[in-house]
Amino acid sequence: MLLEAVAKFNGPHLDREAKSDTTKSVETRLRRNVLDKLAYLCDTNKGGATVSAAALQALPSGNVLWLAANEGITESVKTFVKWILDQLKEVNTDNKQFVEERILEQAVTLAGRRISFYYRRLTVAAQCRRDLLATQNGSEGLPA
Repeated sequence: MLLEAVAKFNGPHLDREAKSDTTKSVETRLRRNVLDKLAYLCDTNKGGATVSAAALQALPSGNVLWLAANEGITESVKTFVKWILDQLKEVNTDNKQFVEERILEQAVTLAGRRISFYYRRLTVAAQCRRDLLATQNGSEGLPA
């Protein structure tokens, strides 16, 4: 019900436009997907200050991960990203689900304020939806 209420206002979720990829490699698409998801996880607060982007730079000595945000990257986000990278180095077929669950748990903890914001907004949207449905069905609710 909550998803339906929000979806009618905002429309369906759309991924960013795919860049033209001359290699069309699965590895490149996966790398972009990981960077997109990592940037999303680093956007911990609602309001624009932590809106972020992630990029990889290939150097002879190894890859460099770049993070950017409208008002800087906090120490907690830097620590979180380093921790995620360490977790990904250790993932294998036997512990994949466990690692995914640990990363999700830490992401939820880090983004607590953002999640609380969405919870409050969805609660209001759900109540409005209930009131509208009750009015349409002739039950108690908001006056027509």
